[in-house]
Amino acid sequence: MPVGLLLVGIASTAFAAEESKISDTVRDRPRPALDAQGVRLGTFTLFPKLGLGLMFDSNIYATDVIEVDDVIWFIQPELILESDWSRNELEIGFDLVAARYTDFDTEDYKDWRIWADTTLDVGRGEVTAVARYADLHVPRTSPDNRDGIEPTLFSSAELSVGYGLPFGRFTGEVGVRQRQLTFDDTITLTGPVSNADQDRGRTDVRVRVGHETLPGFLPFLQLNLTEVRYDQQFDDNGYERSSDGFDLVAGTDIDLTGRTFGEVYAGYVSRDYEDPRYSSIDGPIFGGQITWNVTGLTTMIFSADRWIQGTTIVGASGILNTGFGLNVAHELRRNVILGLDIAFDNQNFEGIDRDDDIFRTGLNATYLMNRYLRLLASYSYQARNTSPADSGGFEYRIQTVFVGVEAQF
Repeated sequence: MPVGLLLVGIASTAFAAEESKISDTVRDRPRPALDAQGVRLGTFTLFPKLGLGLMFDSNIYATDVIEVDDVIWFIQPELILESDWSRNELEIGFDLVAARYTDFDTEDYKDWRIWADTTLDVGRGEVTAVARYADLHVPRTSPDNRDGIEPTLFSSAELSVGYGLPFGRFTGEVGVRQRQLTFDDTITLTGPVSNADQDRGRTDVRVRVGHETLPGFLPFLQLNLTEVRYDQQFDDNGYERSSDGFDLVAGTDIDLTGRTFGEVYAGYVSRDYEDPRYSSIDGPIFGGQITWNVTGLTTMIFSADRWIQGTTIVGASGILNTGFGLNVAHELRRNVILGLDIAFDNQNFEGIDRDDDIFRTGLNATYLMNRYLRLLASYSYQARNTSPADSGGFEYRIQTVFVGVEAQF
């Protein structure tokens, strides 16, 4: 999805100081004069949106051999239905990103999602439930892309349920998340290539206990148990990729006068694989996100994480991904918001001699015309370097320029 379209529905309008809190960021603060009002449907409100965009991509196949550019047209409709209940919340949504390439129509795709999120007060606690389904495509920049003559499609079905309960100065949370990925065949010049060996389900069980100590801090201890089961016991290369693991972290929620808030944590992760040829992945992990409202006009968001990512690369049990990011939003004028994004990821392929560095940066601007229309523009640059040179990895440099318009009601 292009950088510009990611701003659809996020960009905001003129600053309404009388309606804002100190914890509201530049992008999410309420602006009653220009925010979408939606369509009232009984005790619900329907928020329709439509985004249209045009993007130049300098390297649509993400390769350093022969760079091919193209101009891509986007259409992104979205419908979100939100409850207006005094207690409990329900959101039902649908969105679609349809891309049409001017010269290379085999790259066309339609990514769509539906979801339902609910929060229910139960006794002194709170139940949350999320159901999501999506039909998506594997991007050319993915290390698992199989270089078909058109993008490989897959579906994602997810269901999660959680319960949180305060007791005294303690808080407790328990949750279960199940996700199933199912891949279509990759179409090549010599015929279809089956991806059935990639179909898999993942179950996560999370338990978290926090304790309020100093004002502004809520330390916590969290245990996450993970089970990954592939539908086929062996993949096409004879490996068993199913695994079990856990991560145990300690951290704290932070809220310093509402101007600086977020979460940080550090701990240990372990993943064991069914195939004896794969060694376990063990080691320290860390992560978190801190939001800093520098002034009423500027917000900075710092993020970091280390986690284990699955892969289909032959011989690699998984990818230990370490990432850092910075997002800056600045309200240049009451109806002009500028943004800067910088991100770096290191991907270490466990079990083989391959190490990839990925750098991304981008600039974006949003012009808020009125309650119904806004203009979007962005520039992005992305680069992947792999070492050693004969590791079987791939490198690329990609530049994109995007312009678009969003209508909302």
